[in-house]
Amino acid sequence: MLQRVTLLLSGVILACGGEKSTASKAEGDTATEGDTATEGDTATEGDTATETEALADSAEPDADLRGPRHLPAIQGTCPEMVESEEALFLGKRVQLWLDDDAASLGDGPLYLYWPASLAPSSEAQLNAAPLIEQARAQGGMVASFHDEDCPGCTISSGIPWWYVEDMNTADEVVACAIEHVGIDPSRIHVLGTSAGGVHTSLMLFERSNYIASVATYSGGLVPNQDLVMQDPNNLIPAMIIHAENDFMLPMSDAFEERLDDMGHFNVRCPHGGGHGINPTFGDTVQAFFDAHPYGVESPWTDGLPELHESCAL
Repeated sequence: MLQRVTLLLSGVILACGGEKSTASKAEGDTATEGDTATEGDTATEGDTATETEALADSAEPDADLRGPRHLPAIQGTCPEMVESEEALFLGKRVQLWLDDDAASLGDGPLYLYWPASLAPSSEAQLNAAPLIEQARAQGGMVASFHDEDCPGCTISSGIPWWYVEDMNTADEVVACAIEHVGIDPSRIHVLGTSAGGVHTSLMLFERSNYIASVATYSGGLVPNQDLVMQDPNNLIPAMIIHAENDFMLPMSDAFEERLDDMGHFNVRCPHGGGHGINPTFGDTVQAFFDAHPYGVESPWTDGLPELHESCAL
């Protein structure tokens, strides 16, 4: 089966060489003659300084406004938000990990996991074990998608395992998690393995309205793929993990090159293991996500903290 996957992916690789608004006053709101300032009301030099300081203070970003401004809305009926192997979102199966009292624990992170082709959703327990533990402790959630046929759906990225319509399922998971779990909208992160890593890379573009940061295991982009950022102002940090001799290395290269061209911070982690799953990166990925919530400039631009030994800028 791995040989078939390798041949298919090799074929793909070889074939590809808040606007501000001004509100005008209503007619009845025009100033009356008595409202005009008198000569004695002119501002003094000290008053001007005070006003300038007030304006400077008001320019400081409000912590409550630092998250994404364009979040998905619930389109169907949310399932019961409890741990489940087959919770249904818009008719698609998703495995969930969260604490029974997640809604009362605080605003934890949401991690969206895309497994490798033909792999079960439980694969997340290998590559994302620290994330599951963290989500349970902080009132967050991990959601891993089932790889299943979707008759009539549009294949994403030219690789026949994940579909464009799966993005809508992810939107529904996000919307339901915000509404019923109370996750922190500024901490929505995506990761995936192999074909799931390719889909993760696509989400960086097509769901940049709300994604904070991503990590790919042996994933990337089809070289020269025509993609447009949903929100070009959201420079999403990425961690790119792959084997040194990975057969999908050209896709990881293409992903890094595209990110560099657009100014997205990224960390490359070539390791001596094999293609796909590598649980030794669990803590490193968690540290990366913790340091890169939505819309925040990377604190690692001048150097990396202590991470997996293979990682470098």
